[in-house]
Amino acid sequence: MNLPMDQEKLENFVMQHIHAWSQEFKELNNDLDEHLIHIMRRDFDDFKESLQEKFEAFEKAFEGATA
Repeated sequence: MNLPMDQEKLENFVMQHIHAWSQEFKELNNDLDEHLIHIMRRDFDDFKESLQEKFEAFEKAFEGATA
């Protein structure tokens, strides 16, 4: 069974949103442009951590349902 989107489409979806967000950020905060990559990295790391936590919660619930 596969995800509704294949991995490449899912990655592209996330990257397109990151790109759109960074463009909007630059328009609103052009004085912080040199900090953008650090802000993006922090937000991306937060996203990955949140996704990992949600997956682990899903995994526990799934294991409980099949036990």
